[in-house]
Amino acid sequence: MDKGKIVSFRHYAERRRRERELSHPTAGRGLAGWLDVYRRIWEQSLDRLSDYLRLVKREREMDDLTVTTPTDEPLIIMTRTFNAPRILVWKVMTEAQHIPHWWGWSKAKTTVEKLDARPGGTWRFAQVMPDGRRIVFLGTYLEMEPHEKLVNTFGMEGMYEDKLIVESHHLEEIDGRTVLTSSSRLDSVADRDAFVATGMEGGARESYNRMDVYLGTLVATN
Repeated sequence: MDKGKIVSFRHYAERRRRERELSHPTAGRGLAGWLDVYRRIWEQSLDRLSDYLRLVKREREMDDLTVTTPTDEPLIIMTRTFNAPRILVWKVMTEAQHIPHWWGWSKAKTTVEKLDARPGGTWRFAQVMPDGRRIVFLGTYLEMEPHEKLVNTFGMEGMYEDKLIVESHHLEEIDGRTVLTSSSRLDSVADRDAFVATGMEGGARESYNRMDVYLGTLVATN
């Protein structure tokens, strides 16, 4: 074979090897090369995990919702702080034009069909889910102390109509922020536990987070 052709082939083979190494850093490096790749992937994963944990930490700092269920009473007690004055929190809880901006699931459309905010008055909110299902929530206002206390019943058409839940909402203002404490009383601990099992905490958390964001827009424009 022509020696010139052998030299050219060797040059070609060497050039291809270098090209492969440039495009695939592990080529020709065996286990050490793959370990280097896995090390870099692991470091990148840890960086992403750190970013995620920082995001979760920020969300928890923004969302201080606590939910407790006493063992000896059929109660669900939720406490949440809002970065807005009490009078504004009261307004978004009791005035019809504010309700669709925060009440219920964000992916559903909420319509206020009735809201008569006075003792003996009734309320009725309808939500249309993304799949077209329509869920109606309803109740009666039992007590009202403007800006401080609101007591109402809570039910759903087809559910909890014969065992209405009684909700008490207390608002306390501290340094311009509002601490909302809401308690839901059911007929029995078993009923309470069944209600908790529906995932109501997640729904409440989403509503309160939406309320917090909406309050922020109102504070910014006032």
